[in-house]
This record gives sequence, C-alpha cells and structure tokens, in this order.
Amino acid sequence: MIITTTNSLDGLNIEKYLGLVSANQVIGANFISEFFASFTDVFGGNSGAIQGKLDILYSQVSKLIEEKAIEKGANAVIGFRIEFDEISGKGKSMYMVTAIGTAVICKEDKSLKKYEIFRKIHELKLFLNENLISPDEYEREVSFIKNQYKNEVETESKKIKEEEEKLQQIKEAKEKQKEKEAEELRKLKELTGGNNDDLIIKKSLYGFNVDDAILIKDSGECTTIDGFTKDNKVVCRINDEFKIFDFNDIRLV
Repeated sequence: MIITTTNSLDGLNIEKYLGLVSANQVIGANFISEFFASFTDVFGGNSGAIQGKLDILYSQVSKLIEEKAIEKGANAVIGFRIEFDEISGKGKSMYMVTAIGTAVICKEDKSLKKYEIFRKIHELKLFLNENLISPDEYEREVSFIKNQYKNEVETESKKIKEEEEKLQQIKEAKEKQKEKEAEELRKLKELTGGNNDDLIIKKSLYGFNVDDAILIKDSGECTTIDGFTKDNKVVCRINDEFKIFDFNDIRLV
C-alpha cells in the first residue's frame, strides 16, 4: 500500500478514484501540555519521549487509513495529511488527531518505463560520441538494457496469461456446475414422475434440515437430505440416484 502526501504518483497512473478515507485518534490534554513543556529540555529525555508518542500516533492513524483504503479496494492513498483539533466540554479538553486522504487504484505506467529505456540508450550514445565508452561497451550496455526490458515484458505477459488461464478455469468450473445442476434437475423430474413440482426445497421439516447427514435404517448407508416432497417425504441421493424415504426410515447421524 502506497501512502503519499502528493496528489500524483511517479511512474504510476491513477486509474480510479475511490473516494475519501479518514481516521481519528483522541488524546488527552496532558499530552499536549507535556509536548510543549518538553521544549524546555530539547536535548533531554522528555523530547525523545514525546517524539516517540507522536510516532506511535502517526503509525496508528496511518494503519487505520490503510485498512479503510484496502476495504474500498484501493492500492494507494494520495493527498495524505494529519491535523490536530481541540475538543472541549465540561471544563475538560481533548485533542483529536485526524488523518485524511484519497483512496485510489493505480497501475504502473508502461510508457514511462519505455521512455526511461530510451533515455538510458540516448545517454549511452552521448557517452560514445564523447569517447567516454568504447563501441563494444556501448553495444554491450544497450543489449543489457533491452534484455532487461524484454524480460520484464515477458514476465508481465506470463502473469497476464496465467490470470487468463485462471479465469478460463473458473468459467469452465461454473459451466460444469450448471451441467451438474441440470442433470440433477432431470433426475429429480424422473423421480417425481416427470415433474419436479412435487419437490419442496426448504430448510427444514419435522426437525430435519436440507444437507443434514442421515442414516438409512434398512441399508445402514449414510447420506444427506436433498429436499422434501409435498407429501412430507425425504429425498436423498444414494449412489448418484435420487430416492424417496419416509421419516420412519431415517435418523440423524
């Protein structure tokens, strides 16, 4: 997570602004009085202790800002700043530390990297023209820079390909799940005489719930409840086949 006081990010493009994020921490008035008192002994222990407390406060509000930005799906916070405000009431004073910033999504600017490579090669050309490096050194350095860029492009392409393959696997898994659900619906229709309207899909009946583990008394097999019929019977899957049982034929495991 990048947190910066600037409104831009070197080498990065801001693709989306996700809105304001803020965090607050309240401290006692004695903290501030101790803070100003510490200036009487700039080189003493008090000054170091106060600085330590300020560092802790800064870390705390920064952490809160980071957590809130992540919740929004951001990977950076720009325009980050911290303010102190006094809260008074009933003769007492408190001080609130407020941190604020803008959550954003940013990505590496590929064009900047390309122009950085051009700049390096241009500088090498100047060195060559001024006889600061030999032609062999020039060719060697240019080749090295180009190979670096090529490796980075190949690595990025590999990541993109892996991401595409992962998305394809998810798509195929969803399609298989749909096919499985369609097949189960077909079997249910066969079981209920060609119409699945006799099947009641609800959470519970007579103290039994869908997905409850049960024992079939006659066979001793264990399975789970898939649903209930309108005439108050239980539908279960045994060896990939749906079967109907009376409640007297089963018991909870």
